[in-house]
Amino acid sequence: AELVEAELRELKENEVLTEMEYTVVSGGTERACIMSSKNTSQHFPMSLGYCGVGRVEKIGAEIKNFAVGDRVLVYHGFHASYNCAKEEKLTRTPGTMPFRPSSSSRQKAP
Repeated sequence: AELVEAELRELKENEVLTEMEYTVVSGGTERACIMSSKNTSQHFPMSLGYCGVGRVEKIGAEIKNFAVGDRVLVYHGFHASYNCAKEEKLTRTPGTMPFRPSSSSRQKAP
């Protein structure tokens, strides 16, 4: 594995850009990807990830339920400084919950 710098792609109208604070490693899912298990894409190179938390940096024109500055859990994101995700892949996290515990907590959709 290696750390690769990549340009941030343009945000789509139905996406939210989140600056990540913590990401969670899912041992089973990521091991399956690395070992090219039959239930994975089996295409390399690939970006791994599961979920994590951060703050909304930018929103697309169609986004209604999130605003810049919101703290969110990103489901099915990547281990990266930033994640672009559709609104349905985000859950707002309580403002009083530290980032590290909220990155691995189970959240109910609003």
